[in-house]
Amino acid sequence: MFLAIISGVSCGGPQAKRIEGVELLSKPGWIANVDQEARNIFDRFGTNENTFLYDNDLRDFPAIQALGNAIRMCSEDSMYSRRIQIRYGTHFRTKFVLIFDPRTATTPRLNSAMGFFQVSSNVYATR
Repeated sequence: MFLAIISGVSCGGPQAKRIEGVELLSKPGWIANVDQEARNIFDRFGTNENTFLYDNDLRDFPAIQALGNAIRMCSEDSMYSRRIQIRYGTHFRTKFVLIFDPRTATTPRLNSAMGFFQVSSNVYATR
């Protein structure tokens, strides 16, 4: 399955086109890179609290940084295990990629009724 999500830079719509999150995940080898980078991010930053990661924090993680425009580490809560939440799209068409720790055995099963589809065993995205 090849999914392409193209959005504009501004809130208003398609001015300059940019490849976004889900299309990158469909490229060969990309999931393996994202999984390895996610492991390294969890090791480096931990997830004791919710926090945003900025360009300076993501310098060593180009695959994850390329997926979106706002990246947040989320601690474990009553619904989900620790995860990386990546926002992509425009202001009016915001979408998310969720990357759960690949080493966690309790990856939740998000489904289409919740607006998600499964990209790999620990990566989900919104439609």
